[in-house]
Amino acid sequence: IIFCIIILFFGFKVDFSLNDYATVDLEYGETYVPLEINSYFTDRLFKFKIKKLLDKDFIKKGKKFYKEYEFYQDDNHGIIDLLIENDDEIIVVDYKLKNIEPIYYEEQVRGYCNYVRTISNKKVRGIIYSIIDETEKNI
Repeated sequence: IIFCIIILFFGFKVDFSLNDYATVDLEYGETYVPLEINSYFTDRLFKFKIKKLLDKDFIKKGKKFYKEYEFYQDDNHGIIDLLIENDDEIIVVDYKLKNIEPIYYEEQVRGYCNYVRTISNKKVRGIIYSIIDETEKNI
């Protein structure tokens, strides 16, 4: 069975499946869910995954947080899922549903980091975070 639900948090959408034909779109308020699936399951899953993210050291040590940081540079436009600013460092966080291995994800985060270096003298590093696997990849 393939599961699919759309969850909104930190300004990002996460796809996770409940079954072949159920979709909940919390951003637009549209719900298409069979009767046997209730919000208790989705609320618990959502809270569990978000708690795991918030327990990560890179989040707990953060001083300032910027959600969906939008930027324009030359002909490029981007939206960084989360910027975390500390006293001596800025962390660029990009959320993915599950797979964090494709090279183009790394290229995307490197591009975001390069942009942040143009507006700050602080050290900049990137993290790709898998919501489902609760893992991170440093860039």
